[in-house]
Amino acid sequence: MIERTATEVVWPNRRYAWYVVALLTCAYALTIIDRVSLGLLVEPITTSLDISDTQFGLLHGVAFIIFFVIAGVPMGMGVDKWSRKYILFIGLALLAIATLGSGFASSFLMLFLVRTLIGAGEASVAPAASSLIADYFPEKNRSKAYGVYASGIAVGSGIAFILSAALYQFALALKQDNIAAVANFEAWQICLILLSIPGILLSILVLFTLREPSRKGPIAERATTTTDLISLIKSKSGIYFGLIFGLAICYMAANAYFTWYAAHLIRSYDFTISQAGSAIGAISVPVGIFSALSCGWVISFLQNRGRIDAPIICVLIMIVVTCTSLTVSGIASSATVSLTFFAFATATVNWGIPCVLTAINQITPNQFRGQLTAIYTIVVAVIAIGLGPLVAGAMSDYILGGDEHIGTALSILSVICGIAAFILIITARRAFIADVSKVP
Repeated sequence: MIERTATEVVWPNRRYAWYVVALLTCAYALTIIDRVSLGLLVEPITTSLDISDTQFGLLHGVAFIIFFVIAGVPMGMGVDKWSRKYILFIGLALLAIATLGSGFASSFLMLFLVRTLIGAGEASVAPAASSLIADYFPEKNRSKAYGVYASGIAVGSGIAFILSAALYQFALALKQDNIAAVANFEAWQICLILLSIPGILLSILVLFTLREPSRKGPIAERATTTTDLISLIKSKSGIYFGLIFGLAICYMAANAYFTWYAAHLIRSYDFTISQAGSAIGAISVPVGIFSALSCGWVISFLQNRGRIDAPIICVLIMIVVTCTSLTVSGIASSATVSLTFFAFATATVNWGIPCVLTAINQITPNQFRGQLTAIYTIVVAVIAIGLGPLVAGAMSDYILGGDEHIGTALSILSVICGIAAFILIITARRAFIADVSKVP
C-alpha cells in the first residue's frame, strides 16, 4: 500500500545535483564506449579470430546479454534498498576489468566469456542513475536531467568511434616499431586494454565524490515484496508493456545500425577504420548531444502547456524520424548521402531514453523505480543489444548472400522495427493519459 508524505521535500543543492548528473552521464558514456568500440574493430577482430558476421553478432550482443539479464533485477532491487553509490562503483569497476580482460582474449570463446562480464557491470548503471536523478531533482526539472544523462549515449558513441580509431592507429604504430611489450598482442587487443583505463578512473571518482541522497516521492507503509511489484506492473501493464517494448524494438534497429555502420562504410564505400571512426564520431558527439538535451527541454515545454502525454509525443516523433532516416542511410548510393541520413537519425535517436524514463518515473512509486528501470533496461538490452546486431549479421550472411549486403539488412530491419514500435507506443498513450490524470 502506498501513501504520499505530507512533509515538505528538501532537494539537494542544485549545483551539486548537476555535478551528479555529469558524473552519471560519464558513467553512461563509459558503458557505451566499452560496447560500441567493438563495432569499429569488427574487421580486425573477425579477421584475427576467423569468425563470421553472425559470430560477431553473438560477441557483441548475446555475450553481453547473458550476465546483464542475470544481474539486472538483483541490481534493481539493490538500488531500491541499499546505497546506490556503492552499487554504481562496483558496476563500473567490473566493467573496467572486463574491458581489460577483452584485450587478453585470443579466441572466439575466450572473448565471448570475457564480454559476458561487460553485461554484469553495465546492469548497475541505468537503475542507479535513474533512481539517483529522481531523488536529486523535482519532477518539473527531472526530464531535463534525464535528457543530459541520455546525452551519455551520444558522447559515448562518438568518443568510442573517435578514440578507438585513434588508439587502433596508435597500436598499429607500436606494432610497426616492434615494441617488445606488445609483441604478442594484436592491434585490436592493445586498443581494448587502453580503453579500460577511463573506467578505472571513473569508478574511483564515484567512490569518493558521489553522495547518497535521501529517497523522495511516494513512501510505502510497509516493506514491499515481489508480489507488490507484480501487482503494480499488472495494474499499469498497458503503459509499461507499450513503452518498454516499443522503445526496445525501435532501438533494436538503431543498435544494429550503430554496431554495423562502421563495417558498412568500410565494405560499401572503401573507408579505412580511421576514416569510419572519425566520420561517425564527428556526427555522433555534437548531433547526439543536441538530440538528448533537446528532448528534455521539449518535454518540459509541452508539459508546461498542459500536454500530460508529452513524453509519448516525443518518442513517437523519435521513432518516425530515426527509423526512416536509418532506412535511407543503409541503401544510399554514396557515403555522403548515407552519412547525412545517419546524422538525421542521430538527431532524434536519443529522445527515447529521457522520454521513457520520465514516463516510467512519473507513474512509478519510489520504492519500485530501481526495479522497474532494471526491467526496462533488461528488455531493451535483450531485444536491442542482444538481438539487433545478431539479426542484422545473420540476415546479411544467410538471407542476402554475404557481408557486403549489411547495409541492406540494416535498412530492412529499420522498416520492420519502426512500424512495430510505433504501434506499441500508440497503444500505451491512452493508458498513460488516464493514469497520469488520476494523480492528485
